[in-house]
Formats: sequence, structure tokens, C-alpha cells
Amino acid sequence: MVNIGYTPVFEWLINSQSRINFLVGGANSSKSYSVGQHLVLNKFYKESDKRILIVRKTTPAIRNSCFLLIKDLIRGYGLPYRLNKTELLIEYKDNSILFKGLDDPEKIKSSEYNYIWVEEATEISFEDYIQLDLRLRRATDGFNQMYLTLNPIDSLHWIKMEVEDKPNEQNSNTSFNL
Repeated sequence: MVNIGYTPVFEWLINSQSRINFLVGGANSSKSYSVGQHLVLNKFYKESDKRILIVRKTTPAIRNSCFLLIKDLIRGYGLPYRLNKTELLIEYKDNSILFKGLDDPEKIKSSEYNYIWVEEATEISFEDYIQLDLRLRRATDGFNQMYLTLNPIDSLHWIKMEVEDKPNEQNSNTSFNL
């Protein structure tokens, strides 16, 4: 596999055993780049029969951010892949990465994933988050995980009020990298 440099965020992702992983930091904190590297190098190319969903609130936003980042990473590492630009789908062997906008949350219903990355998680609603959590249920030989990247939030945002400040069964397997 490719020999890469990595950040403390990348190392944190490798070691995380949590189902839900929040990565909070400002611009240039490496959170998005590190999640992209982690999904490409440690999930997409090392594991088999995995479905990865990467979302933002709108399709144009996902097309102009994470889709480009993942394509650039894969190309930069010289790794093989199949690309369906129309469906925003990247495949390798029996693995797939699908990029979706949550402008219509119905688009993700009736689907199951092993890994989900929510870029700019402050853009989505708590209801969107619950729907994504319900989709994180695909059978796996390991465990399924969700990654949510975001900038620092205020004390009234749903992430702070409904997840970080509410220890309950649903939030018990949640980690924050601040």
C-alpha cells in the first residue's frame, strides 16, 4: 500500500472504536482531509464488501468538495478505481463510495452502509442525523462507523444539545475529537 504522512487526526481515526465520531476544528485543521485519507486507505482499499456514503446538505456542495477530495486522493496515490460521474459513485472491487446531497433525505432511505461521512455536519438537521444513523446498519465483519466533520459550534446547536450534552444509550458510543 501507499506510504503516506499522516496527522494526529488521522491517527485518532485509526484508533477510534466508536460508532459515531465527531471531528471539530477550524479551517485547515486537517479534519476533512484526514477523514478522506482514512476512508480511502483504511476502508475502501483494505477492506472488502464495504459501502461508504459521503454526504453534505446539497448535491452541488458534495460534488465540489468531498467528491473532488476523494478523487484527488485516489489519483494522487495512483490507486485503481471505476468512476460513474452521473451517479457520483466510485468503485473498487466489491467496495463503493457514494456521494449524496441531503436536500431530499428520502434519497437515502431503504439503503444500508458500513461507513458514513457527513461533511459540514452543522448544515444538516437532527432529523437528518437520525436518518443517517439508521442507515449505518449494513452487515460487516467489523463494526460500522459514522464520521461528522464540522467547525466549532455554539451552545444551542443540536450537536451540542442532543448529542454532546445528553449522555444516553443512543449517544453512549460517541467520540469527539476537539
